[in-house]
Amino acid sequence: MTALFLGAGFSKWAFNLPLVNQLFDFDISPTNDTEQRKVELLESDWKRWEIENKGASPEQFIYWCLNKSSHRRSRINWYVSRRLTEPFMTRISGSYTSAMFDERVVRENSKVIELKGFITSLGEHGLKGILTCNYDTLVECALGTSGFNYGVIGEQLYGRGLNPQFPWQNAHVRVTGHIPLAKLHGSLSWDLSTKYTSGKPGRAGKALIIPPAPEKKPPPELESIWCSGLAKLATTL
Repeated sequence: MTALFLGAGFSKWAFNLPLVNQLFDFDISPTNDTEQRKVELLESDWKRWEIENKGASPEQFIYWCLNKSSHRRSRINWYVSRRLTEPFMTRISGSYTSAMFDERVVRENSKVIELKGFITSLGEHGLKGILTCNYDTLVECALGTSGFNYGVIGEQLYGRGLNPQFPWQNAHVRVTGHIPLAKLHGSLSWDLSTKYTSGKPGRAGKALIIPPAPEKKPPPELESIWCSGLAKLATTL
């Protein structure tokens, strides 16, 4: 039996998502004036902080933001989530949003197809679960809602909401796959109370994640995820 543990290097290899030391490249395309202003303010803080803290790590900058003020805490949480959501932005009804796991633009992405093949091949070795500290939704996009679960088969995920132009996106769906996915540091597709079919919370900067700072403490909302991940590891030992 096999349990797959995915670290940050996996997301870099699979989809060229930035490692933490590459996170502040500010490589996003703001979709409105509010996002543009957030990027400008954070980039200004980053440049000034780099000058005043020679040799310090990006994790320390994140920790500084989290503890400096509520505005900076909100801004850094937004940026980390938004930067990792950027590759999955899609245009819907005249505005930009994050693509859904089962959306055509995702299913037909060559990297997602390759990733699906890699994970599927591990099934031949008795893959019993996937654990990761990554927030991104690469696994969800590769396997689709019929290929994984977050610990409960049949759990409901929420879609984009009512939109008469795109009725097929309105229905909430259930994950029916048999591969458990334990996201130990949270997910771009979760907020405090709901799990979604896309990185919608990350797009809004309200995702339930543990930012990559030197001192990490999992919130109570992730306790069940940690327990299920530990149980999954135990079955493979």
